[in-house]
Amino acid sequence: MRYLGIDYGKKRTGLSYADGVGVAIPIGPIIVRSGENFWQQLENVIHGRKIDTLVVGYPVGMDGDATAWTLLVDRFIGELIERYALPVHRSDERLTSFQVADDLAHYGLRVKRRNIRQQRETGVDDSRAATLILQDFLNELHSGIP
Repeated sequence: MRYLGIDYGKKRTGLSYADGVGVAIPIGPIIVRSGENFWQQLENVIHGRKIDTLVVGYPVGMDGDATAWTLLVDRFIGELIERYALPVHRSDERLTSFQVADDLAHYGLRVKRRNIRQQRETGVDDSRAATLILQDFLNELHSGIP
């Protein structure tokens, strides 16, 4: 199996990849700029890596209820299914952004406050979040947890 983890966003979409080994790794994000086609970029990744399963970070509130962002991601998932006819799994993404920040701090990679926006615009943190999302899914899959 070849998995693509997706942390969907309107401006930046983080991506991660895993194969049968079961270890997720970040890959380059999709950053939407004027004149570029998000769907074409995503299709290039899916076909280039021969992806057969998609795992999308699913945003729910801390209380487990749907949010406005949940509805946007539901539409995105519907479009994925329609375009690619691949299995799509939802994986709870609560606190993944905080985990990315904690990991960066733990390893001494936290950027100075004035550079945070610049780093965020690269999409690297989004791909790290996609990696956590995909790894959580794979861990649950291999542990037998439904």
